[in-house]
Amino acid sequence: MNRRTLVTIAVLLAGGVCIWFGRRGIFGLDRKAEPGPLPSSPVLVASFPDPPANVPLHPEPYVPRPRGTITFNERIASIVYAKCGGCHREGEAAPFPLLTFAEVSARSDQILDVIQSGYMPPWPPADGYGNFAAPRKLSVDQRGMFAQWIAEGCAEGTQPPPPRPEWTKGWKMGPPDLVLQMPERYPLQAEGTDVFRNFVLPIPIDQRRYVVGFEFRVSAPTAVHHARMFLDKTPASRQRDARDPGPGFSNLLEGVVEDPAGHWLGWTPGKQPTMLPAGIAWQLDPGTDLVIELHMLPSGKQETVQISMGLYFNDSPPTRIPQVIRLGPRFMDIPAGEKNHVVRDAYRLPVAATIRSVYAHAHYLGKRIEGYAVLPDGSKKWLLRIDHWDFNWQDEYRYADPIAVPKGTQLVMQFTYDNSSDNFRNPHVPPQRVFYGLESFSEMAELWLQVLPQDRAAGAVLEKDYVRREEDMQIDGYRQEILARPERAEPRFRLAALLAARQQTDEAIKFYQEGFQMDPRNSVARNNFGVLMAQLGKIAEAREQFRRAVEADPDYYDAQLNLAQTNAVLGK
Repeated sequence: MNRRTLVTIAVLLAGGVCIWFGRRGIFGLDRKAEPGPLPSSPVLVASFPDPPANVPLHPEPYVPRPRGTITFNERIASIVYAKCGGCHREGEAAPFPLLTFAEVSARSDQILDVIQSGYMPPWPPADGYGNFAAPRKLSVDQRGMFAQWIAEGCAEGTQPPPPRPEWTKGWKMGPPDLVLQMPERYPLQAEGTDVFRNFVLPIPIDQRRYVVGFEFRVSAPTAVHHARMFLDKTPASRQRDARDPGPGFSNLLEGVVEDPAGHWLGWTPGKQPTMLPAGIAWQLDPGTDLVIELHMLPSGKQETVQISMGLYFNDSPPTRIPQVIRLGPRFMDIPAGEKNHVVRDAYRLPVAATIRSVYAHAHYLGKRIEGYAVLPDGSKKWLLRIDHWDFNWQDEYRYADPIAVPKGTQLVMQFTYDNSSDNFRNPHVPPQRVFYGLESFSEMAELWLQVLPQDRAAGAVLEKDYVRREEDMQIDGYRQEILARPERAEPRFRLAALLAARQQTDEAIKFYQEGFQMDPRNSVARNNFGVLMAQLGKIAEAREQFRRAVEADPDYYDAQLNLAQTNAVLGK
């Protein structure tokens, strides 16, 4: 779904002159202070049905083999190759290899601990709460064989081990149609806190292409927690990169970068590339930049990070366009010490659709993740449940059989947070009051679903309805944040921009003015307030706002252009 206002024109008639303020709209070139575009009146769901009663899976218990019959070569090696070798081998994300008898037996106690706890292989979804494609988990029988082998002393075996899989060297899906790469490496310091950095990779294409797959590669996978990929159809990210010393830049340009329509792009260690059905490929136009946000973790030694991205194209345009539904509030307030803080949201589908995949996102306080669908007849289906949330293992989960749901189905999410000292992942010692925010030490609650409407007409209905709801969610979130954190200017500027877009002018002006009392040099807010004044025909006041925006940020292109245009109107 395109979350940006592509063209918003402020037309002024002064002395017969017609001018346009900012060809990309009221959010200006640098929209860091504003959210993405907006719609109107949502279908907010007041009730939150209880989750469906799960029918627990009762797999057959492990039946021990005769003593001495389980050896590494005959039994364990094939499990290791299938479930561990994807990451635990040279050049991959895991910190040590686990392929040979010596490597596995030397870590047998550690392996037993992590597989019995379910920490490894990394597969957070709980059994029986969604049928997902390519699960990485071990079966009861595989876990049992591991435990028996270790208990009996880790015998190597007399027969040779099976041949190792021929893991693809280089690109796993074959040579890409286009490879994008950072021209220089980013030096990651040995010590310190998490590093978020954004890198721009121009896409050299001269005609529209359709992407059916991508593969992300990084030179130091153990140094990268995750990556998110976005598209920028403007020069904004490239210009920000040029102004920031060193490779990349900080502070992703929220509202400028966007996901491909109906898709989100991301990478976590161990994630395997997959091809999309050709019918839902995503569109890539000339002049677009790929912007990759990396979350990097200093490892105790100096690292240099270089990323590349392989793209796979299809010649035909998509026949169906998926859409992304985000569930989750735009404001959170978790009291210090609270062990079970529950956050809920729900959305009723206005059309029938098929749910293809699910992705959950929270930070360090996350404890339990639940997502489910309530059908019009009252029946319920689980979409995802994670009983032990871990910030370090986040992934998109594709359904083995996409879930068809009728019109009127209610999509529900419920996340539980632990902000007490009992949560060993709590970044605050002692616990502190935590609010909604993009930073890791703040919190978020988001459940993303990729859905496929029946046809384009249904897709248009869904987009209009969902975007309308999302706008109201944003407005409500900023209002709550202003009440809870009255000292902050940022939510006032964001709320003012949203209200101005809905032509609630008086209230927008009020929040702009309140924000300027706290942060008078916010160049983006000054530029946007100037556009609002220009739309109201107050040219002199608009010029003063553009002047102050340029004064605060001399490199701010949109503010410069708007100042020049108001000068022309006023004969300056």
